[in-house]
Amino acid sequence: MKKISSVIKERGLRGTFKRAQEVLRARSLKMYRSLFQNENFVFKYDPCFTHEKNLYRIEIISFKNLDEISDEWLTRLSILEGVPIEDNWKKLFADQAILWLGIIDDELVARQWTRFGKHYQQWFIKLEEEDMVFFAGTTYPEWRGKRINSLFKENIIKAMGIDSRSYYLDVPEWNEASLKNVARAGFTKCVKKAKYSSENW
Repeated sequence: MKKISSVIKERGLRGTFKRAQEVLRARSLKMYRSLFQNENFVFKYDPCFTHEKNLYRIEIISFKNLDEISDEWLTRLSILEGVPIEDNWKKLFADQAILWLGIIDDELVARQWTRFGKHYQQWFIKLEEEDMVFFAGTTYPEWRGKRINSLFKENIIKAMGIDSRSYYLDVPEWNEASLKNVARAGFTKCVKKAKYSSENW
C-alpha cells in the first residue's frame, strides 16, 4: 500500500496538499488565538433586513421554567441533545433565561436561549433592560442546511416585537460558519470585544 505522500507526489498534488495544511494551520491558529484572547464579534439585529423566502413554516414555543416542559418533550429533547439536560437547563432558567423551541409538523427542529438585558450584570456592551440577547442556539442535525436558523430567529423577534427592543448576539472570531449564519438571519456586526473587559461598561 502506497504512502499518502507518495501518491500526492505522483499525482502532482504536493502544492495543493501543502496549501491545505497551511489553511488548516492558519484556521487553528486563529481559533486558539481567539480562545485565549476571548475576542468575539457582537452583532445587532437590523429591523430593516429583508429575509429570504423560506418554504418552511416554523412554529415557536417558549418556556421560562423547566416544569413547563412536558415529560414527552423532555425525552425528545434529551435524545436530540445527546446529553442529560435537566441540571444544566435548571441553572439557565434560574439565571432568567428563556428557552425557545422551533417546531415544523410536530418535529423539533431547533433550540434557542435568550435573556433580557436587565438580567445581565455584565456583557460585551452595555444593554438596555428590555434588549434581548440570543445565545446557545442550535438547529438539530436533520434540519441543518435549510436556513432554519434565520427563520427561527426571525419568528422569535416578531413574537417579541421588532420596535420595542434591540436584539444582540455574539460569535467567536474564529467561528466562520456562525458568522455567515447570523448575517443571513439579519444581524450586522457592530463591534469586536474581548469578553467582559473593563471597557464593556
